[in-house]
Amino acid sequence: MLALEHKQIINGITVHRDSHNSQQFYYLPSEKAKIADNGKKIHFVAYVDGEVIEGTDPDFSKDIERTGGFLSLEVELGPNAREVEAILEELKGTEGDNIRLSQADFFDGSVKLVMFGSDDSNPSDPLKMTIAGSTKPSLYGVQTAVFSVRVGGLLSPGLMGYYEERKADTGCGQL
Repeated sequence: MLALEHKQIINGITVHRDSHNSQQFYYLPSEKAKIADNGKKIHFVAYVDGEVIEGTDPDFSKDIERTGGFLSLEVELGPNAREVEAILEELKGTEGDNIRLSQADFFDGSVKLVMFGSDDSNPSDPLKMTIAGSTKPSLYGVQTAVFSVRVGGLLSPGLMGYYEERKADTGCGQL
């Protein structure tokens, strides 16, 4: 059982001591999700009204009702194995070598995907914050969650730009 009075933050991860065993510690997932597999688990497929000629950018402005995209991403709450090892080493430095570190058990939880953009209903208000989806994470390991959302025509050019930057930076053919 977690000892709530023995909470500490190590490398951004919350760690609690066990209430009965001073050598046992539990870590919680991060409060901020990150794109899984070091940012590689994000995909964007754009669609436009009309033809796209190879080597040119799609024109999202022709008919805003008939342009957009589909965004699919996998996020993880972590920490990953390297981060867990760093937490364990820091605990050993302050608490001794007989420390055990485990992931806290969860029975339920949720992850929300919040997007900034527009629902295309009011072109004069291009920036809104909306909850695009909510799902239950895997509740074990790095606690992954997967989202798939339709993206409106006003947000799609920004995602295409991000896609092209990621492709140039990483050589990765996916967003």
